[in-house]
Amino acid sequence: MAGDRMLLVRADASAEIGAGHVMRCLALAQAWQDVGGAATFASRTCPDALAGRLRREGMTTETVTSSPGSPEDAAETAALAARLGAEWVVVDGYGFGADYQDALVGDGHRVLFVDDYGHAERYSAHVVLNQNITASAQLYRDRADHTRLLLGTDHVLLRREFWPWRSRDVSIDTKSGSTVNPGDPPGRPYRDVRAGVGTSEPEHSNRIWYDASHPTAEVASYALSPAASGEAQAGEGDRAGRRARLAHPPPGVPRLGEEVRRRARRSFEERAPETRLLVTLGGGDADDVTSTVLRALRHVDEPGLDVTVLVGGSNPHGANVRQLAAEVGASVLTDVTDMPRVLSGVDLAVTAGGSTCWETIFMGVPNLAIVLAENQHENAARLEREGVSVDLGWHEDAT
Repeated sequence: MAGDRMLLVRADASAEIGAGHVMRCLALAQAWQDVGGAATFASRTCPDALAGRLRREGMTTETVTSSPGSPEDAAETAALAARLGAEWVVVDGYGFGADYQDALVGDGHRVLFVDDYGHAERYSAHVVLNQNITASAQLYRDRADHTRLLLGTDHVLLRREFWPWRSRDVSIDTKSGSTVNPGDPPGRPYRDVRAGVGTSEPEHSNRIWYDASHPTAEVASYALSPAASGEAQAGEGDRAGRRARLAHPPPGVPRLGEEVRRRARRSFEERAPETRLLVTLGGGDADDVTSTVLRALRHVDEPGLDVTVLVGGSNPHGANVRQLAAEVGASVLTDVTDMPRVLSGVDLAVTAGGSTCWETIFMGVPNLAIVLAENQHENAARLEREGVSVDLGWHEDAT
């Protein structure tokens, strides 16, 4: 790894925190690898299964001994960045605030801060990335002059396993999950994964559309490049062109809302012989919402309902989930590493209101979103207004 451009990621994962912060940073680190870099993840807590995946991806892991978000944590992370010669430090987590950013920036490190709802009092990171459909510059009014904002779904972080599915030539057989050539006979059931998301106004910039360049790679090559702190303005025209391509899919490509509604009608109005349901409530699910969903499925009398449940490596309720899954005839998958393959074989998903929504959206799978954390409320509500999801509300109200 000597001589590689180093990216240091500071993010934690646990049953309480979930795996989302680490998993979306994994997407960023993968893109960094693809432009010739190396990545190290520094965590106070990270389940063995997740740490093992990071290492299998060719990344190294380090343990932070200080209390997350504390001045000691910031000093420890800064020292690690200096020792590794990190070009950038990526920070992702709600326990990292304004003082944490100030400490890293003040120590001379370039910082990218991954954020969801403007939880810090002020922002001094060189780049703030908020991938959510609700992202707005208003959240970051109190920021340093040098802080650049990467906001909205142009910058959604999807892991490497999703990238091949963005191809113009890849569609998916809705029964087998196998790829289908666009030239196959009409009437064969397949869906196009090349979908946009947003309102009906063509000028709306919140779309997910994967053309020749991938947003994750754009973040890696732009935000994490030496040019970002000095020469970034020179490439603004190129980035604007990419954003325009992301915002306006080619003719004939359905917006995601239209595609989701079509698939939902097929599943529920046309009553397909088999409806395949995925239940995935994150890598941790500390409140055991997965079991709540499975108990609710006891009361669903739907012939042909095929249920698959995903259980993350940091889920402390795995035994209970497996017992309930057996009662309703559901299959259980643990520590899935090929999420798009799983999503390609389902008709509907029950998910949390966080990052998994972007994965179902990308794959064109309609989803029912359960809010597991306060910061997911606005995102879930907005996605419902866009017509691409159904907001089931706060998990404590789900029965």
